[in-house]
Amino acid sequence: NMMLLKLDSNAMDSSKIQEKDLTFREKQIAGYIQKGLSSKEISDILCISKKTVDFHRTNLRKKFRIDETQADLKSFLMSEYQ
Repeated sequence: NMMLLKLDSNAMDSSKIQEKDLTFREKQIAGYIQKGLSSKEISDILCISKKTVDFHRTNLRKKFRIDETQADLKSFLMSEYQ
C-alpha cells in the first residue's frame, strides 16, 4: 500500500532515538515535524485529529525533556536527529 510506504518513510530513524522509547506514531509525527509540517497538515496526512497530533507533540517534548522556553520542537529535532 503506497500510503503505508509513505508513512513509514516519514518516520524518524529509530536507531537514532531508540533510547527515548518512542511509539511508531510518535516517530511518524516527529518525522513530519522535522519536515516542517504543521499539526493540521500532519493530522490530515495521518487521518487523525489535530488535537491528537498536539497530544503527541506534548509527549515528544516530555520524552526529550524540552519545554516551550528551551526550544521549538522542530528546531530541536532538526539539530539533534538530522
